[in-house]
Amino acid sequence: MIENHLTINCGMSRRKTCTTMPRQRTRSDTLETAETRSAAIGTVGDVRPLGGDLSVATYNAAIDATRAKLSRYNALLSEAEIARREFDEAEYELADLNDRMLAAVGAVYGRNSQSYAKAGGRLKSERNAGSRKKTPTVTSTVGVN
Repeated sequence: MIENHLTINCGMSRRKTCTTMPRQRTRSDTLETAETRSAAIGTVGDVRPLGGDLSVATYNAAIDATRAKLSRYNALLSEAEIARREFDEAEYELADLNDRMLAAVGAVYGRNSQSYAKAGGRLKSERNAGSRKKTPTVTSTVGVN
């Protein structure tokens, strides 16, 4: 089973990272029970016809078909995980390119230009100068009537 965590860029220009858990490969208790039961029935020896479409051959064929479907499903999960990792890497690189493109526009045209604003930047003149929290003034009401 896959139990590792994948740290990725979440597509944010501030390099926010998040953790995603890949889908775990599936196992089947029913399939395991059927395989065990088939092996046990095989030790019985000469198995009589069980009626209807119930036979050891059809049972084993159903087990094999189910095992093949489970194997295919788990292979698709692995392929999907690879595709997800490739996408995450491409998204991370694109986020980096976003930042670099905006920085380049700011370097060429200035960070207070309309060209910079059109490219998605925030004008220097429109930024807050780092407003500081003011401590509230407390007036004393003790002893005042």
